Amino acid sequence: MKKFSLLFVLIPAALLCDGDFVSSKSSAALLQDGYTGDKYTSLKLETKIGKVNIAEENGAPVSGSGFALFSRNYLLDISASTVPLTEEFGVKSLKLFAAPGEYEPFVIGIYPFETLKNIKITCGEFKSSEGAILPAAAFEINNVLMRPVGTTFVTVKGELLELTCSITSLTPGVPKAVWINVHPPEETAAGLYRGKINVAPEGKNSAEINVEVRVLSYKLRNPPPDRMNWLGIMSGSWDFERQAEEFRCIREHNYTGEITNALAPEGEDFTKANRYMELAKKAGLPGIFIHTNTHCQGGLSLENSYGPNGHGLNMFNSESYAKTAALVTKVKANADKNKWLRTVFYLSTELGSTFGEGGTKDFTILMKSIEEYYSEIKATGVETLATFNRHEEFALHAGFPAIDWTGFNGEMFPEWEKSLRVKPSLMTFVGIDQRMGHGFYMWKFGFRGVRPWCLDPGVMYPREQGLVYYYDKKAHPSVRFERIREGADDYRYIYTLSEVMKEAEAKGIDTKEASNMINLIMGYIPYNHKKDTPGVDYLKQDEYRGKIAEETIKLLAKLGK
Repeated sequence: MKKFSLLFVLIPAALLCDGDFVSSKSSAALLQDGYTGDKYTSLKLETKIGKVNIAEENGAPVSGSGFALFSRNYLLDISASTVPLTEEFGVKSLKLFAAPGEYEPFVIGIYPFETLKNIKITCGEFKSSEGAILPAAAFEINNVLMRPVGTTFVTVKGELLELTCSITSLTPGVPKAVWINVHPPEETAAGLYRGKINVAPEGKNSAEINVEVRVLSYKLRNPPPDRMNWLGIMSGSWDFERQAEEFRCIREHNYTGEITNALAPEGEDFTKANRYMELAKKAGLPGIFIHTNTHCQGGLSLENSYGPNGHGLNMFNSESYAKTAALVTKVKANADKNKWLRTVFYLSTELGSTFGEGGTKDFTILMKSIEEYYSEIKATGVETLATFNRHEEFALHAGFPAIDWTGFNGEMFPEWEKSLRVKPSLMTFVGIDQRMGHGFYMWKFGFRGVRPWCLDPGVMYPREQGLVYYYDKKAHPSVRFERIREGADDYRYIYTLSEVMKEAEAKGIDTKEASNMINLIMGYIPYNHKKDTPGVDYLKQDEYRGKIAEETIKLLAKLGK
């Protein structure tokens, strides 16, 4: 079988420019998925004047009548111009496994050879050989909408999920991904369930794929906040109708809290901040939440760095410290009174990271000044966080007593790895495959949290990927968020096994086999989280997860569970 990259099938890509975009598959995909109006016109104009290039794959033409189904691993994108490989066509059956209450995905691709209308995607009840039922409601069927992603180099690909059982129309030669999440109810009996997924366009012959779902005999356990946290940054608001939907969506994706400015008071009034936190509790989020209203952000120079009370050195004086400390004291008192979930105060990030030649003096001054700030805020009795972009900054402050949590906006390096064993740390950016970076990687290095950029799309530029798209009063997850959920589930699988191992060891049961298996899997996880590592097969993570599940089942049986 041909090798896949994590982003594209390995087929040479053509770059569209000028008028080519209008007649391209990318254009057709955007129009059929509702990407119209000003956004479409703007992208068309940018393409025409050469401000952006649209990537389309070149591949051997595929012909036929009606349509064909194909299957692709959900870690691999389906773009507007994807031409499926021969071995992806004609898949007759799929096999997967899930714990009760878990969401487990699989992707079916529809490749239309002609215009298709009113395509219905359905599944009936799945039954086990023992007669148990996995209801049709356990299968969430999503149309994956194409969206442009990128800045000067743009790819039109499956980007966000819309829950639906039908697709209005498909254009010849433009593939469509259908993302299906199997969600066995928590009371589902263990067993092997079989059924079919049917795809039926109006006036055309239908096609189907057999699906086999193994439901495991145990539920996954959730790590407590002092062990691991998945946190959305650039998130949270006082639009409470939207916020309730956001919390529902992120909780379903294993997120535990948010990094937000929504916990600040309006003057002396905490009504809205308290409402935000009550919604979080209602959604079942366990925390931690990270408060950003005390945050100092690095810039291109000392003067371009800024914080809650000004720019440059204006941030660092007794008046500024007193003002921020007073705010923090108020927030803490209110948090204690209203029993907020655990809250950490984000004090700084990226300070001095972009100072060039001649910036050594400014960097030194800034590092000394921020130490005063850290100490003043810590004196209020709160839990603190600072993240860094520069090795020198990390070396100076990762061990600073006033900083409780650290993080680094860059690649893993020995000092960070060592620090992770001493003080809780947050992964701030994940560059490699989203699943591994949010799951097994977190376990290997002992992170206590991960902060992917970012929850809302388009924060830094219009076609920036986000995790949650909000429209029609509904939170729609992105493909990336679905992959991140799978990473979080990998962590939950291995955490569950580790807890079962503790129970077994307490009763004198040998856990060496499970321990060796975990060590073996961790040996496959790369050191570098910012880019693909040669020799690492990112598509083997289901295999790793399966081994973890089998070891868990063995130990539970020995425990009589």
